[in-house]
Amino acid sequence: MSSNSERPRAFESDPIEWALSLDPSERLGSKHHTVPIVYLRHFAQDGRVRIRRREGGVARTTNIRDFAIRDFYSMVRDDGTPDAGIEQILGVVEGAVAPVLDRLMNPLLARRPLEPAEFFPLVQFVGFQLVRGAGHRREQELMADYLAKSSISTKTPGPRTRSKAKRPTHRYSEEDLAQVRVVGHQNEYLRHFGELAEKVTEQLFDRPATVIEVADPLFITCDEPVLVNTDGDHVEHRPECFETPRERRIRVKRELRRTGSYSQVVHVYPTRRSGISDAKEVGLTISPRHFLVFGEKGTHAPPHKLLDTTQSAEPVSEVNSLITTQAFDWIVARPDNSAFDELIVPPVGPLVRVCDGNSALSRALDAPPEPRRPGRFRKDW
Repeated sequence: MSSNSERPRAFESDPIEWALSLDPSERLGSKHHTVPIVYLRHFAQDGRVRIRRREGGVARTTNIRDFAIRDFYSMVRDDGTPDAGIEQILGVVEGAVAPVLDRLMNPLLARRPLEPAEFFPLVQFVGFQLVRGAGHRREQELMADYLAKSSISTKTPGPRTRSKAKRPTHRYSEEDLAQVRVVGHQNEYLRHFGELAEKVTEQLFDRPATVIEVADPLFITCDEPVLVNTDGDHVEHRPECFETPRERRIRVKRELRRTGSYSQVVHVYPTRRSGISDAKEVGLTISPRHFLVFGEKGTHAPPHKLLDTTQSAEPVSEVNSLITTQAFDWIVARPDNSAFDELIVPPVGPLVRVCDGNSALSRALDAPPEPRRPGRFRKDW
């Protein structure tokens, strides 16, 4: 598959005019799919898939329509009226990619590179899928929660003073703040995730893409299905990240004595690999037999690669292991996947980590988030 600098639009008319023409109440109260049905149906038989939750892990069979979350993409306009326009925009993205996914998996069609009019909806879909899920939103919530609470913590040192003025009464200890949950307005997330999706799309557009087809239908998927291979540790630490609490206190005091001010590096990062710009590969299982891979920029790759049974075992095992580790809430497979029920699903871990000298706030993040799921639309917001 090849890309082209001439990018076709996903909308038949001008996107701004089209967005303004939407009825903001059309899909209010409806159930929104963070992983769309046009994608999940390729893993289903008669509309049903095998599912396992990260918590519990017991396998059962369910309908792909049962994965929706009510009002997940609904927001509140400035005048207080509710708005479900984002769900309609996502519907257009999904509608544009549906025939492309069908074409990639059709054995009767020639294995040719996709045309730009086909390639753009595909990368746009992957871009949105990387940032539209519940896991990504919970990551954003946790990082905002930490930054909000750390800004009012009493542990933040300041320059020495002889003033007898009382300390501000509105500041709290880290231990107290660690017990509080700060939840940002859903609008803040929804206003920015479209911009994030656009940036991901731009990073993918200049990458070669290959569909790897395996002999047996054993690939699985999950609620955060886009895999990012950074070819090593995806976290770029600063030297200050490795300071002990004692070393950090000594450095801060030294800077205060010398200059009257200090620098404090706080490194907040998600545990999931999601940085596209430096990724070696970006992948997505698009059916139990097909794995879509975007290679490195500036390289070439064949549009299709067929693996026999012997060649398939290792990549299927590797991809499925990555998916079970990355899943936020659930993993799914075709109902006749005999190996699915026996897959090892790792325990739920932390979504976000912080290097700040081992504060109580960062220690609270070094565990599975509680509550697990992100906040959702409320009419009183």
